[in-house]
Amino acid sequence: MIRYLLDSDVIIRAAGGRNAARGTYNMTEFPGFWDWLRLQSEIGVVGSIAAVKRELESPNLVAWAESMPASMFRIENAAALVSRSEITDWVNSHEQYGREAKNEFLRGADCPLIAEARISGSAIVTYEAPAPDAIRSIKIPDVCREFGVECVLPEDMLSREGARFVLDPAVRASLVQG
Repeated sequence: MIRYLLDSDVIIRAAGGRNAARGTYNMTEFPGFWDWLRLQSEIGVVGSIAAVKRELESPNLVAWAESMPASMFRIENAAALVSRSEITDWVNSHEQYGREAKNEFLRGADCPLIAEARISGSAIVTYEAPAPDAIRSIKIPDVCREFGVECVLPEDMLSREGARFVLDPAVRASLVQG
């Protein structure tokens, strides 16, 4: 069972979106983060869904996604489609949200991501914050709360899984000598 499903905002923000040099874990300076994701994907701890993969637009993220194991980005199955339908019904039944907010939520990867997490028992990893009184947007944590799906920040996932990104030995040696 995959324990964590990544929202596209986690991957995009880590890489810096279109500007990889500004990312939290840009690929050049923090290869350990990306290696960790690959290894966790290979052993079935971290994954995502095909709809998230489609949201990765920058060339470096497209190349990264293509280089990942096929199991990283799950394809929606029949059980996920049923769950997605139930989430769609819930979203559409809430008059609090405007039509544009509903359409945006249902058109993107958020709804199928929550559906997959719901059927698989995975936690969703996202930077989105709850906004239960929002009218113009529907946030992942709010829908997850309704459907009993856990949401965590990327830092929480890394901490729970004991991720440690250590200083390169050559850099350490140069600092000690310097």
